[in-house]
Amino acid sequence: MAGASGVTPPNPSELIAGERTSVLFDYLRSNFDVIIVDTPPIGLVADARILIQYSDCRLFVVRAGMTNKEHFAATIDELRDEKIDRVGLVLNDINPGDKRYGYYNTGYYGPPAEDSR
Repeated sequence: MAGASGVTPPNPSELIAGERTSVLFDYLRSNFDVIIVDTPPIGLVADARILIQYSDCRLFVVRAGMTNKEHFAATIDELRDEKIDRVGLVLNDINPGDKRYGYYNTGYYGPPAEDSR
């Protein structure tokens, strides 16, 4: 199937598992201070698991009310078992009126309170 970037190879994961990826990251590290790699969700395809070895920090973006909690917990447990550290989390799409996500209230997320002076 051809897209804007060309024909999709039969197994894209094989491409990033090769030696050329290591060479690419060596080049990027020597020329840039920060490298951000956006991958498909870990667990859906092998890409993220292959690329994790090149990262200094892993940041997971999860959507409130949409991300499967059991799958996410299993993924974090697997990473912990494999001694993969420096894992961060972004929880997005939080409804300020929904109290399921901790002690925050609508005042924290809402507009600033009007000055009553």
